[in-house]
Amino acid sequence: MKKIICLVDYTPASENALQYASRLAHDISAKLILTTLQTHKASTKALALAGEDDAFYNSSRLSEMCDRVRSVWKVPCGYRETMDVENETDLPEQNVHLLIMGIKSSVKSTPHLLSSDIDFKMIRKSRVPVLLVPDNFQYRKAERVLYAYDYANEPVPPLNQLKEIAEWLKTDVQFLAVVEKEYSRDLEYLLDERCDGIIPQWKSDRKLTFEYIYYSNVKKCIDNYLDLWKSDDIVIFSIDHPTLLHRLFHKSIIREMTVCSRYPMLIIHK
Repeated sequence: MKKIICLVDYTPASENALQYASRLAHDISAKLILTTLQTHKASTKALALAGEDDAFYNSSRLSEMCDRVRSVWKVPCGYRETMDVENETDLPEQNVHLLIMGIKSSVKSTPHLLSSDIDFKMIRKSRVPVLLVPDNFQYRKAERVLYAYDYANEPVPPLNQLKEIAEWLKTDVQFLAVVEKEYSRDLEYLLDERCDGIIPQWKSDRKLTFEYIYYSNVKKCIDNYLDLWKSDDIVIFSIDHPTLLHRLFHKSIIREMTVCSRYPMLIIHK
């Protein structure tokens, strides 16, 4: 059985992520595991946002949440009392398919609303894909995932991971690139060549399509693209190769997208 871990910190964003995780687990016949972060910084911040103190941060609340999930959504649900994101051996094991986190979203990017470092430490260290769910997003079954693909600099995309995700989410896959260079026929030939090389390797029943757009602002372009198409898409980023790692973290594109996101973002690791 597939397993999903949902991080719980008793904030509104966390509660929304739990609702999302419960419905997703129901739709894909997965087991849900609830856990909290074991760091004093994380627990203190979460409880302060929830208006509570340390006495409320205990396993009995997780047990009550599990009972609610089992009763309402009819999915298997268990819990781990804590997870230490600073200890790599305490992160999700290989038999877990997905880690879900709730994030607070804003209408615009402002420095004081940036996600905490602990969230991005979890993203970088996690052995499994991490799904970030904005607190203003209500669950809808995704029909397509958009993989943010660097056609020019990433000749070998993580096809096996994308196929696995598409098959258990039952979605189509679209490779989407925002090309920051000016259009040229040589660049177009290069992008077409990359696509032609991927198609024979895609041994899956899920539909695969490609699109690239010439636009200087990556975040704005993806936002506009989703507005024109379907708001229930999931956007996928890969962080384990240097080019996108530099673009997403050093330039803070993914952080900017996180605090303003209106759609789920799935981070995968090669």
